[in-house]
Amino acid sequence: GLEACGQKVDDSSQQLRDGLEAKVDEYRQKVDEYSRKVDQSSQQLRSGLEACGQKVDDSSQQLRDGLEAKVDEYRQKVDEYSRKVDQSSQQLRSGLEACGQ
Repeated sequence: GLEACGQKVDDSSQQLRDGLEAKVDEYRQKVDEYSRKVDQSSQQLRSGLEACGQKVDDSSQQLRDGLEAKVDEYRQKVDEYSRKVDQSSQQLRSGLEACGQ
C-alpha cells in the first residue's frame, strides 16, 4: 500500500515535470518564431535603409538576447521547482515508509 502511494507520488511529480517542460518548450518555440519575425523585419528594413543597417542589427540582437535571458530565467525557475517537487516527494515517501515501519 505504501509502495503504491509512493508510486503515485512519483507519477504525479513526473507529470508535473512533464507539464513544466512542455511549457518551456512552447515558450522557446514562441521566442524562436518571434526572433525569425524580427530577423525578417530587420532584413526588409536593412534593404531600404542601408545606412541604418548596423543599428537595426544591434537592436535585433539586443532584443534576441533579452528574450533568451528570459527563457533561461524561466528554465531555472522550472528546474528549481522540479527539485522542490522531487524533494517533497522523497520526504513524503520517507514519512510513509517510517509510518509503515
